[in-house]
Amino acid sequence: MALETNRTPTWIVCFVIGVVLILAVVIAKSFVFSPDSAEPENWDWETVANADIARTLTKNEIQGCGEMRWRATEGYTQEFVVQCAPKGKFSVEYMVGAASETVKGPFRPGGASK
Repeated sequence: MALETNRTPTWIVCFVIGVVLILAVVIAKSFVFSPDSAEPENWDWETVANADIARTLTKNEIQGCGEMRWRATEGYTQEFVVQCAPKGKFSVEYMVGAASETVKGPFRPGGASK
């Protein structure tokens, strides 16, 4: 006499796990910051000198930011998106963490890595 078991077929379990993983990746990507997706396009750029940003750029030996504009990132204290104009055009972007004195980038304006 064979015992009958009430197991779910393996393909159903794999399918459910796959769907959960795909959803997890989609949700995670929506929380990952990139300069072009986290802030609204209509944010105003600040052009007033910011000593914290200047100090952090200098400490990280970033060149070509004599002319810059910046904006604070949404939800983060002392973190800024900074665009530099090394040749008179705002063509380079950095993520500047003034509190941690870190710089990420350079990026093309809009978030694409150079």
